[in-house]
Amino acid sequence: MRYQYNPTITPRPNARRTLAAGGCALLGLLYSALVGAQVVASPASLPVSAVPNDPIHAAESVARVALVVGNAERILPGGQRQALKLGSALFTQDRIATGTDALVMLVFSDQGRMALRPDTELIIRSYHIDPSGANTKIDFELVRGTVRQISGQGTKLQPERYRLNTPIAAIGVRGTDFLARVDQDKVQTYVHEGSIVLLPPTSDCGANRGVCDVWA
Repeated sequence: MRYQYNPTITPRPNARRTLAAGGCALLGLLYSALVGAQVVASPASLPVSAVPNDPIHAAESVARVALVVGNAERILPGGQRQALKLGSALFTQDRIATGTDALVMLVFSDQGRMALRPDTELIIRSYHIDPSGANTKIDFELVRGTVRQISGQGTKLQPERYRLNTPIAAIGVRGTDFLARVDQDKVQTYVHEGSIVLLPPTSDCGANRGVCDVWA
């Protein structure tokens, strides 16, 4: 099912929209890699020393690059840029930017998968998985472009602890495979499996839309 949200059409405050399954697929190559990716070693087990010249991160990685086609970069919080390569480790607060010809697929520590299409910019705000299923926190910011997300174990255990923030609206999931696209003044979504919850950036997010708290 396709849903388009335009903030110029203002819904009532705090209204939430739940979307049923329907959906569409990404490009064939990316889709095949997305649904068929296997993690050889858990991304969380990758040592920080595997990422050269990266003194900023003192924590474990949260994901690795399982597919990269074209030009794509990892931008560190301090502004340093690194070209993404197959197997590159990623950390919280990393920004991933894809070029006009790029496709990237990430596999996270809980087997969650995210595909980034061309001209996309995504920030990993938080990716903490609590094995007990009590304090998981997964928080992304989609600055621009298109992503497809397939939920991992963390989201399946605590779907209310997932949020994909955009400049226009915030997206929550209910055990989901979905696509989201930010295009100027609107957000478009396609649900392949499960459902999503779309929340307009009202009082729940305040003025700082890009870093909304996850839903409790």
